[in-house]
Amino acid sequence: MLPEWGWPNPWHPSTRPARLILDPQQRWTRLEILATDRGSLFDATGSVELRAHYRESGQADSMYEHSSFVRENGEWVYLGESAES
Repeated sequence: MLPEWGWPNPWHPSTRPARLILDPQQRWTRLEILATDRGSLFDATGSVELRAHYRESGQADSMYEHSSFVRENGEWVYLGESAES
């Protein structure tokens, strides 16, 4: 079953929010991958350093995060923000 936002849940069960409420004034425009570590076909964990760009109330902005991922049932899921951020 797909969640209310219409695609498979990308979060690990231990960090998955009970509900996702998106700000209608915020529009995500681009995801910039800055670096990756591990996460190959043979890895169970990996991390991604990223910058997510968005517009809010007509202003362009971005957020930076170093995210941790784990492979669960063959799929990569978001574990959370890495301590390295």
